[in-house]
Amino acid sequence: MKNIIEEIIAQYGGVKAVQTRFSYTEPMAVYNWRSRGIPKSLIAEIHLDTGIEMQRLLLGVKSHESLRTTQTAQSEKVA
Repeated sequence: MKNIIEEIIAQYGGVKAVQTRFSYTEPMAVYNWRSRGIPKSLIAEIHLDTGIEMQRLLLGVKSHESLRTTQTAQSEKVA
């Protein structure tokens, strides 16, 4: 998850640029992406701005990661 977040920040030109782009009042909102994941509501905008594939961006959404882990665990129970 952290790799895609670092890639997004780099594509925008740094934390300050991401903060400005998404109208955050504090840079901590961007730094929190590293632990909380990318806000799902921003995925489409990030894709349009950076050209990073949606599937890769979803790797940075924490709830998506949890969902994938749950689905994998359920698949293993069935098998």
